[in-house]
Amino acid sequence: MIDTCVCCGEYGPEGRMVCPLCESKSRKKEDEQNGKDRPPDLERSNRLRRLA
Repeated sequence: MIDTCVCCGEYGPEGRMVCPLCESKSRKKEDEQNGKDRPPDLERSNRLRRLA
């Protein structure tokens, strides 16, 4: 099976459906729509805390 991104068709890491570049673009668009200006790592760590 070829590991390609479902968004752009470029190579993506094994087991992932979206490449890191498309994922970061998606997060940036989501943040702009929600009015957030947080760094992605901080936002991710906050999400993980809520799940724990």
